[in-house]
Amino acid sequence: MINIIIVILISLLYAAETVKAQTDSGGFPESSLQELLDTPICTAAKYEQKTFEAPASVTIITREEIERYGWRTLTEALNSIRGFYYRNDKNYDYIGLRGLNRPSDYNNKILLLIDGHTLNENLYAAGFFGTDLALDMNMIERVEIIRGPGSALYGSGAMLAVINVITKDYDDISGVKISGETGSFGRKQAAVRIGRGLSPNFNFSASAIIGEIEGQDYYFSEYDDPAANYGRAEEIDNDNYTGFNFKSQYKDLTLLGFYSSRLKQIPTGAFGVEFNNGSANSLDDRAYFESNYRKAITNRTQVLLRAFYDYYYYKGNYPYLIEESAGPLPLRILSEEYGVGNWAGGEAQVIYDFRPDNRMIFGTEFKYNFTAELKTWEADSVIFKDNFPYNIFSFYFQDTYQITRKFSAAAGFRSDYTTDEETTIVPRLALLYNPFENTALKLLYGEAFRSPNIYETQYSDPFLYKNNPGLKPEQIKTIELVWEQKINDWLYTAASLYRYDIRDLIDQVEVDTMLQFINFSGVDARGMEAELYARMPSGITWFCNGSLQSAVDQESKEKISNSPEYILKGGMTAPFFRHFCFAGEAHYEPGRKTDFDTKTGGIFLVNTNLRFRPMFTGSQGIMRTMNRLRIDFSVFNLFDVEYYHPAGLEHEMEDIIQNGREYTVRISLAL
Repeated sequence: MINIIIVILISLLYAAETVKAQTDSGGFPESSLQELLDTPICTAAKYEQKTFEAPASVTIITREEIERYGWRTLTEALNSIRGFYYRNDKNYDYIGLRGLNRPSDYNNKILLLIDGHTLNENLYAAGFFGTDLALDMNMIERVEIIRGPGSALYGSGAMLAVINVITKDYDDISGVKISGETGSFGRKQAAVRIGRGLSPNFNFSASAIIGEIEGQDYYFSEYDDPAANYGRAEEIDNDNYTGFNFKSQYKDLTLLGFYSSRLKQIPTGAFGVEFNNGSANSLDDRAYFESNYRKAITNRTQVLLRAFYDYYYYKGNYPYLIEESAGPLPLRILSEEYGVGNWAGGEAQVIYDFRPDNRMIFGTEFKYNFTAELKTWEADSVIFKDNFPYNIFSFYFQDTYQITRKFSAAAGFRSDYTTDEETTIVPRLALLYNPFENTALKLLYGEAFRSPNIYETQYSDPFLYKNNPGLKPEQIKTIELVWEQKINDWLYTAASLYRYDIRDLIDQVEVDTMLQFINFSGVDARGMEAELYARMPSGITWFCNGSLQSAVDQESKEKISNSPEYILKGGMTAPFFRHFCFAGEAHYEPGRKTDFDTKTGGIFLVNTNLRFRPMFTGSQGIMRTMNRLRIDFSVFNLFDVEYYHPAGLEHEMEDIIQNGREYTVRISLAL
């Protein structure tokens, strides 16, 4: 299989050279490699830096890459990045990084931000990466990925990475753009984006999206019984989502807003529900509003004041069939559960340049979770209902010092104090060496933590779950060596060696036929990553990357589940014949161990996208309209490979089949 990937990559590079003479990149503008490396990123230190200056291993996903590859969700974009992988259980996407993605962690070890605002909610601490993040991908300007512990700046949950989705400003849209798409499995989606500058000091940008995926039918051998429709889940895979976001700026004041809602049917019979019953579904609503004021009050001092309000609502419907009922027929019961989260808070930050070579950042943050409520009921009987409000007060500090022209250091810490009198302090240290103008060597050490969430500690019911109020926070220590090199004007490479140690890992296990979250012994992991990334003058881009990782249980020394030993990826985009741009990417990983001590098969996937952008001469009538048009035709899983992802303990099956070949057609128009 590795040989096949090498052949494909060589073929892609050969194709790039053969179309080079026909390429006109003017129709598909692409920033240069130097412009990418000079892109100011704000996530690694909470102020703007370039990639080589950031005290972290950094990757940027650009808007050009999102458009060219035709990625439909944040999951698909992240899956092209070294070290990342995902798992799908036909309800949610779960993101893994560097060999760690527990089947029960609900994306709570990666901190997800949108324009700097934390999206992880206050009940399950979950991040959203699939259609549950109802954000138009073409509204994204870039995605900043900061690998490694981030709790020294961001607090709980920033264990493996901090991912910041930066949305487009008004001048990146400059008017109104609409798009519609259709595709396999009854996919339908419409989106609109608008950006206006109403005065020299006032502007806004906004987008809205609505979509539906009718889904597909499945066969699960575990339910192959006449009473369960012979294992066939039919017409119970529907996915409906809608979302809205906006950003408005007036001088130094910025207002941010976001809303996302998704209703998804669950076709797998998870949590022991009646199989092939279409009323099994989950609803996730997420919203926030933020205002922030950023001002340079002197040439050495900047201040940030931020206030926010957040909302999360979860509703799950779980139909059960009780075979041992007193009547002649089995009894059907609909178990319903919901979670409601409301929280508000603020942040004050000062950036002070003590000297031209010494920058300090001080910050304090307060978060009041006044609603963290869970409820489960059946008909008129309430099984569980309680509210668990809590507060978090934090202080952070970081000092960056340019010791010599080639050598710099950054050190900092954060202290978090909660209402249950739990205090957590985590440090961060980075040493950066730039022996040459286009070379960066980084030695990084960091610690991070994740406090157990309300669901893990408090929720219980008589049938399936036991609570565990005594859970301790997860803790991770990571050391990493990073090399970044700009080889020439169009070729960049990066590599890293890392090791991390997780203590008190929170995992879900079966205890006396009940599911309970416990502090697992921990995980020891080590690995290496490498990549080549090219932006050629002709407009052709390509990448290849690989990661090798080993994550084992600290006590048994056995490999943990859902952790591929290595991952290989490659891709290329190439404009040709003036009006077209082709993109293709390949992905391979070996099988993963499941929670049932079995192993899935290897995965080899190829995705393609063909974009048509008219560049006709003439500026009137139909020609003018055509030149504002974009048409994308995407094929995912080109070779229709049958592959599986590990299932969690809430499922009867050991692994879950994933989508076969999919087609998507998208039409976009600038009005």
